[in-house]
Amino acid sequence: MDKIARIVNFRFFLITAVFAIFSIVLALFLPTAVSIIVFAIAVSLLVGMGIVFAINKKVVKSITAFSAFLVVAVCSVNTLTTVSAWTSTIDEKVEYEITAKIESVNTNDYGVGYLLTDFSANGVSQNGNIYLSVSKTDGINISFLKAGDFIKFNCALTFYELIDDNIDGYRYRNDIRYGASIDESEITFLYDSPNFLDTIRNKVYSVLVNALGGYGEVAYGMITGDKGRVGNDITNAYSISGIGHILAVSGLHIGFVVLVLNWILSKLKSNRFVKLAIISIILLGYCFLASFSASVIRASIMCVIGLVADAFGKRRDTLNSLSLAVTVILLIKPIYLFDVGFIMSVSAVLGIILFSRTFGLFFNKFLPKIIANSLSISLSAQIGITPITIITFNSFSLYSVLTNLIIIPLVTIAFILISLALVLTLIIPACSVVLKFSAFPLVVVDAIANFVSLLPLSKITIFAPSLFLTAYLLIFIASEYVKFPQFNKVLSVACIILVLGQLVPYNIPLNREYDVTAVCAYKSVTTIIRNDNEVMLVGDCDDYNSIDSALTKIKESRVNKIFATKIDNDTAITIGKLSEKYGKFTVYCSEKSNYDDFNLVAQKGLQFYTLTEVNDSIGKVRTVHYNGEFIGYGYSSISASIIMLGYGTNTSKLPVDVVNQFGIIRSYVYGGVYNNRIYVVNYDNSYLEEKPYSQVVAKGKLVSFALKNGEIYSN
Repeated sequence: MDKIARIVNFRFFLITAVFAIFSIVLALFLPTAVSIIVFAIAVSLLVGMGIVFAINKKVVKSITAFSAFLVVAVCSVNTLTTVSAWTSTIDEKVEYEITAKIESVNTNDYGVGYLLTDFSANGVSQNGNIYLSVSKTDGINISFLKAGDFIKFNCALTFYELIDDNIDGYRYRNDIRYGASIDESEITFLYDSPNFLDTIRNKVYSVLVNALGGYGEVAYGMITGDKGRVGNDITNAYSISGIGHILAVSGLHIGFVVLVLNWILSKLKSNRFVKLAIISIILLGYCFLASFSASVIRASIMCVIGLVADAFGKRRDTLNSLSLAVTVILLIKPIYLFDVGFIMSVSAVLGIILFSRTFGLFFNKFLPKIIANSLSISLSAQIGITPITIITFNSFSLYSVLTNLIIIPLVTIAFILISLALVLTLIIPACSVVLKFSAFPLVVVDAIANFVSLLPLSKITIFAPSLFLTAYLLIFIASEYVKFPQFNKVLSVACIILVLGQLVPYNIPLNREYDVTAVCAYKSVTTIIRNDNEVMLVGDCDDYNSIDSALTKIKESRVNKIFATKIDNDTAITIGKLSEKYGKFTVYCSEKSNYDDFNLVAQKGLQFYTLTEVNDSIGKVRTVHYNGEFIGYGYSSISASIIMLGYGTNTSKLPVDVVNQFGIIRSYVYGGVYNNRIYVVNYDNSYLEEKPYSQVVAKGKLVSFALKNGEIYSN
């Protein structure tokens, strides 16, 4: 405890936050028996320390130890309870009649996504929510649906595990346990029953869009944190230029609110306790408007703590305030620890706390104070979020510090002007003309974001494992909070070696000899082939997340060609998303495919061919036909060949003379026939008595193999 005290001046809530994180990680990722032993040891030590400190009359340290014990107990129990309660009562093989309420709307270039709550299946109320992906037919059905509307449709649901390859913070935050995909013509509108919050959000959105057009969606996202209606092109440009955070309500936006309220209340001569009460109430209302996102709660708690300190004449301790906010949030919602918005919000503030003062003193020597302070905050926040950005998005925005230096003042002006003009317009509709002029700074922001996103090296691809979070050790040691000068250099060098030891080897591409990689997804079969310095996707290609994850694991930052078994809505959406992240590529498909949905990605500028239209070489991938019917794709190397089948292809119906051309069959599952072949499958049909000669199962792991010698790489 004494060493901790010297490092961080004994910040009580920093210790509780560390123990909260520790207990959640152990509860989730250690085997039950091991976690029980570790918890028992930790609890015993904490209780013992608390008793010893109490006997020695060290009251603060005793309270700290007992508080850490309570945090460990609550977080552990809450985590295990959350995981065990995340269950399904739905049979994924059955189609249900679903009735549900639209909670929020997420539009994109290909259709719309609805977060559905209060849902029933065949008239029986269910736990959890649904994320419904709807493809466009004519746009009429989905154009008028809004939050608060009740709808009906028939569909089979897919259950989302809380803990799979990773933990999806968005799903947890919104209690999304099921997913579904339908066409808009399959939706039946029942009735509208918006609650008070739905009514406010719908009204705010309507006023902003009517007054500001396309910028209304950006303004709505900036004010409420709901960026679901912002176009993909804008979102991508903002993300690449490093200003995507302005579309998510965070400390920046809470700071704007408090700044305006403080100014107004100061002009009204309100005392500090009245300020505390009014601002706290309004921040609570703002949390409602922003759907209690983790970053908003974090920022609001910190602001209220600061106001309490001011009201009672106490010194603000930002690090302790941040730690208290983290502790409170994790006690209530432990899986928020894996919510990207929450992590980035905390990381940005941590970076500012650790470095802004030091950078400010340095920049003030040769820059005007306002520029020096802004630059120090921007640079510090960037240092804070860089590790998690690289881990989560595998990218680094090179110009983000300078871009934010220019953008933040503009966003500040825009946020304040639009918010005030919006309130005025909601009261007096004729004032919408004022709202139109208030959005001018957004025009400038949009122009800068688009310009920066087109600059060379605006987005640098870097791969990093989750263990790269140890970079925060280096960040902390490099800050002014560490008080061990005799060890600083040694610790810093050790941390640098630790960080580079992960980063460097992780960016070396998987050996190209392992030229075939199986992508595992539910009801989808896709294969990655690397040949002649090209990266090709072959198969259904209709599950973006699984393909993106596999490409990341083999450290590929580009795609050159896609050979699709079909072109439908899901494939078109996936191809469009892949082009946004992996650049332009060429799309091929069999001549028997349906191309009606390809117009969804035509605007991406991709070249598209049926294979009969192509006369030049397209590599070693070829179509496989029988009696004029497309079966799948074949790929051959020097010593072996593989046939790649789509999800709907039944291996038992494959002709013998076709199968005899290939030694390896890539399919969804082993179908119980052609057992003298090597199979690469997504899932194991373990109930089949007759087994194939050899089988590689891709579920839950990355599987790559070399056709030259049959070697398999798996992790």
